[in-house]
Amino acid sequence: MNTLDILTDASTWNKEELKTNGLNLINGSNPTDNTNFTFSGTTYTLLVSRYNTWVSLNSAGEISGDHVKIQLADDAQILVIASYKSVADQVNTQAAHDRAKLLSSGGILTEEGTPLGVLPQAVISKITSSIPGQAEINIITYEKSIGTMVYWKDLTDRTEDKDFFAQKHIITLDGLISGHQYEITVAHKGTVRQVILSNPVKIYVQ
Repeated sequence: MNTLDILTDASTWNKEELKTNGLNLINGSNPTDNTNFTFSGTTYTLLVSRYNTWVSLNSAGEISGDHVKIQLADDAQILVIASYKSVADQVNTQAAHDRAKLLSSGGILTEEGTPLGVLPQAVISKITSSIPGQAEINIITYEKSIGTMVYWKDLTDRTEDKDFFAQKHIITLDGLISGHQYEITVAHKGTVRQVILSNPVKIYVQ
């Protein structure tokens, strides 16, 4: 029987992966909203503080190109990685290999310590728009997926693609423009950046 946990080692991720995965864990495991988890001492709040500091320093370093700021950001990143592990370790202990609880944490699932890797192509089973400015997307589930990447673009205004990550297979897109046509694609998310996009589906929004 496979043992489920979430990844605890963030040291191999690049900055964008750490930024995304770190925020997902912070949002998902927030003990104020998620009753599955409680954290000892300042474990959770320290991750939040270190993460916010690192994001701020990293942005300042990238904008200015200042070597001192870049070094400060690199030092802050090490602290984020350490705090990520502390929170993820406690999530694993409290979830006790329960898939639903692990998924609720926002962390990345592993099976027997092996990353899930690139998952098969996702399929949109149905897409509807019955409420003005919204579209509801139904995706055929894949049990090993840790969530779904959703990509969309406004074909009427020819805007740039937008995307977001959702931990469910029925997804509501808000803030769309009524009367506009959108092209939507989705992808199952594994534990690596590469994904295989579904066939695109077009819809006019109510």
